[in-house]
Amino acid sequence: MITSDFPHIRSLVNRASGALLLYLLFIIGLAVILSVIWSMVFVISALSSGQDMATILAESEKLAFDPLLIAMTVFLSPFMAVLAALVGRSLTHVKFKPLFKPNPLNASIFAVVALAILGISFASSYLIHLIDSLLSLISLKVTPPEFLAHMPTDPLAGILVAAGICIGAPLAEEILFRGVILHALKPYGNSFAVIVSALFFGLIHGNLVQMPGAFLIGIALGIVTLHTRSLWPAIIIHAINNTTSVLLHYLFSSMEESLINILDISINVSVILLALVVTIINWRKIKIFLNAMRHRPDQSLEQGQSVIGNINMNMVVAESLNSGVSDYLQQQTKASSFSKQNTSNSAPYWSRRWYCFWTSWSTLIALILYSILLIASIKPI
Repeated sequence: MITSDFPHIRSLVNRASGALLLYLLFIIGLAVILSVIWSMVFVISALSSGQDMATILAESEKLAFDPLLIAMTVFLSPFMAVLAALVGRSLTHVKFKPLFKPNPLNASIFAVVALAILGISFASSYLIHLIDSLLSLISLKVTPPEFLAHMPTDPLAGILVAAGICIGAPLAEEILFRGVILHALKPYGNSFAVIVSALFFGLIHGNLVQMPGAFLIGIALGIVTLHTRSLWPAIIIHAINNTTSVLLHYLFSSMEESLINILDISINVSVILLALVVTIINWRKIKIFLNAMRHRPDQSLEQGQSVIGNINMNMVVAESLNSGVSDYLQQQTKASSFSKQNTSNSAPYWSRRWYCFWTSWSTLIALILYSILLIASIKPI
């Protein structure tokens, strides 16, 4: 068994997971800095207006739910993702320039793929309802993040949230997850890279309302990125999905609950059915995208292992020539055995890749921290 690949795989996984940890660290730092600034401005303005400290402290508890503070956090979060991506690029040596070539898809194929992924997004809402129903059996419920539960009605806050979700997040998150993480792990197989980057993409949302859908969409966007070799299709589709979600939130916010339920079901079913029909009709075109998930190890790894195999083969044959005719068949058997063993291990297999993934220290820390955030999104009924 060739074990020389283990350190390299684990090193790449550590670096990719490290970018994810940096993103979480940057988000926490951003939240702390904004909270401190907001608190200082609030206290100074309250004192200047003549309020006593007891009243100020009592009202300061509401600061965490200040719509403008939440909007600023949502708006600036994509910049933290870009910063983490830049650090991740230096750690993993991924080159950005080739990933920003123009969208290679024509309009019709792009529309089909975008609609199919939008259908996945709408279908995932029923998966969330299922999770919520199962949790209700033990008197628990899934709670959405504050910026989704109560979309700001203030014009400035609304613009900031919309800009952060519809423009900033698609651009920054695709650079980090489909740009850095996916392409850092791609040498060890397309499927491995797509699944890991999608898992991380789901985890960074930090709540069970968004996590399942984000994971499924992350897989789809990873496939699109590998097929097109460009980040732009994934960025645009991501933006379309987020914009649709924001528009529906604002559309439903001014309606009665009974009307919301009817419209929600009608829109969801319509989009899912339309996406399903379009996917079936254009299955041959979409099937080509799925070929990107085939295992494609880095050629340099295969070439390196092949060179090692040839060198060792030659050494065995040379020994056989010096050992006499009686030992020739035995040495030839050794050469054949080594060749088969080397060929079977010429590329890192699933077991080795996933073993290195689950035993990576940065992956374990990231999974623990983000799992805590997911658990925190579950509240008692």
